[in-house]
Amino acid sequence: MKVIIEHTEETGWNVIHGDKVADRLSYDEMLGLVVAITIPDKRPCLQWLKTKEQHEAYEKYLEEIREKNTEALK
Repeated sequence: MKVIIEHTEETGWNVIHGDKVADRLSYDEMLGLVVAITIPDKRPCLQWLKTKEQHEAYEKYLEEIREKNTEALK
């Protein structure tokens, strides 16, 4: 379904989704509403949140790849 975003100097932002309208929104409200409407059921962006240990393990993994690539170039 289409999401329509309109802006006017007088009233701010309007978001139209199907037969529903939210008007007189601030910029932040408009962004939040558009995100809420368009975010998929599976939210892959949540995988970006990692614990400190997960970040460290990923950095170690990347360093191992860099070392292998450096060795392969010699």
